[in-house]
Amino acid sequence: MGSEPNTGWLEGNGLDLTNGVVCDQMLRPGGLPGVVAVGDVSRFPNALYDAEPRRIEHWQVAVDTSMYAAKVLLGDLAETPCSEPFGTVPTFWSDQGAVSLRALGQPGLGDEVEVLEGELRGEAAVGYRRGGALVGVVLLGMPKRMGVYLQRLTTELKTALV
Repeated sequence: MGSEPNTGWLEGNGLDLTNGVVCDQMLRPGGLPGVVAVGDVSRFPNALYDAEPRRIEHWQVAVDTSMYAAKVLLGDLAETPCSEPFGTVPTFWSDQGAVSLRALGQPGLGDEVEVLEGELRGEAAVGYRRGGALVGVVLLGMPKRMGVYLQRLTTELKTALV
């Protein structure tokens, strides 16, 4: 599953197009001012996690990167560059009939798994940790708990940065 980034039209421009358009922490391909890449095609570091550029194929990340990119471009035009690197907590959800699944953060980065709430035979919140720090949560059912866990994850990620 997933998508293949359509970068063929950018070949020959000197950009790193390995698995998408590789960007810096400001979503700038090749660090070029006045240029940004967003959505599924961009591969960027997420300041809330680490400096490893990754593509994240969730529609919410396309929205988040677009809003941030607009701020970067406006700063470039006004000659007041944006100084805060891009960071977001990726989210997606899917309802398959009566089954609700919600994923927050980047569970795939976890090296430890624990049930935070509920039971796996019913509804549950499953936490994923990397080096002891919470990096993702998957909700099996429990759709009304998404906001609670999104806030918890965001707070823990920002605290880990300090």
